[in-house]
Amino acid sequence: QWNVGVQRKLLKNFIFDIAYVGSKSDDLLRQAQINAVPLGAWFLSENQQYKGVPNDNNFLRPYPGYGNIRMWDYSGYSNYHALQTSVTRRFDNGFMFNAFYVRSKALGINSTDFTPGVPNMSEEEVRRRDYSYLEHDRPNNFAVSFIYQTPSIASGPLAIAANDWQISGAYRWTSGR
Repeated sequence: QWNVGVQRKLLKNFIFDIAYVGSKSDDLLRQAQINAVPLGAWFLSENQQYKGVPNDNNFLRPYPGYGNIRMWDYSGYSNYHALQTSVTRRFDNGFMFNAFYVRSKALGINSTDFTPGVPNMSEEEVRRRDYSYLEHDRPNNFAVSFIYQTPSIASGPLAIAANDWQISGAYRWTSGR
């Protein structure tokens, strides 16, 4: 994992923050189907003899006579890159404000331990076909939050009900996959 960031005071109460965040993961658990029927096997002339034979797929597999064989290994990998920005207004005169925007990218060859890979492929083919955006990739994230402390407007017994209120909110927008 790595990150680097810079903060800068913009105005009296405003701070701007920008950071790059990244990570790389290797040796992740991955499921592979090692006995799948090779792509296009039915169209090869040497395999036409099996048409109409019960369980004919089992004759076309790398290990003939057996069905699907699942294998788990530690060949998975992924990476994450993000540009994180924020603008913050410090709490002053009863008001505070935060706004965050993150542009990110999560890439890898499997999203979970049970995501099957494309069968019967070399490592180069796996990288070319399986390496893509992960299921949890959300490229755009924007969040805003604020707090407003209402001014004191009453005195005496009415002050208990009318003073010291806070109005606050938090909103988040995230893009889909």
